[in-house]
Amino acid sequence: MDFNLVLVIIFCVLMFIIAPIVCYIFCKREVLNKIRYIFLMFYIIVLFVGTTSDVSISDGLVHVNYSFAKIWGNKEMFWGFDSLGWFDVFSNLFMLIPIGAYIASDGKDRAWWQTLLISCFWGMIVSLIIESMQYILPVNRCVEFSDTLFNTLSAGIGALIILPFKRLRTTVQTKQDNIS
Repeated sequence: MDFNLVLVIIFCVLMFIIAPIVCYIFCKREVLNKIRYIFLMFYIIVLFVGTTSDVSISDGLVHVNYSFAKIWGNKEMFWGFDSLGWFDVFSNLFMLIPIGAYIASDGKDRAWWQTLLISCFWGMIVSLIIESMQYILPVNRCVEFSDTLFNTLSAGIGALIILPFKRLRTTVQTKQDNIS
């Protein structure tokens, strides 16, 4: 694996998983909501660029290429799991973790399974929008059913990551309130 790709992966994990969890645990509710929206907007921009372009890393540079070579709607759709590579599975299982984490961190008290179902539902909706954009826009991408399945699971993983931190957040916020 290319060293630059490793750095990009580390940056994405820090930016979209570690930093939001730290903010979720330690920030007060009024500040947290603003930070959540900033992370979400930045994530949506990265998600849009990543899903509608060809992103590559070489010579220490990140190249974003929009190739409008295909005719509108002249796309291939894959409904099976035959064409899956390990990178496709890996990237789709991590792609919507921030969406699931965002939904789980909304501050509403729900049962864990309700949070999981809501996160998976919104993960599926976002994934269907992404796949529709890849089909409709004249970008050099193919539409795969497996992407939607793994993205839906990814949103569920994001919710499951945040759920244990809800109790920790309550403990930290209680201690902060007692100190103030």
